[in-house]
Amino acid sequence: MAPASSPVENDDQTAERQMRFFAEAGLDPADVVPWNAYPW
Repeated sequence: MAPASSPVENDDQTAERQMRFFAEAGLDPADVVPWNAYPW
């Protein structure tokens, strides 16, 4: 599977979950900049 331009456009459970969280929070995915976090 090739990566999409936005993680919420991927066809996987993580993208579905993230879209649900955005919707519950009233956030438009176009207004969010996903960023990887490494807790160390």
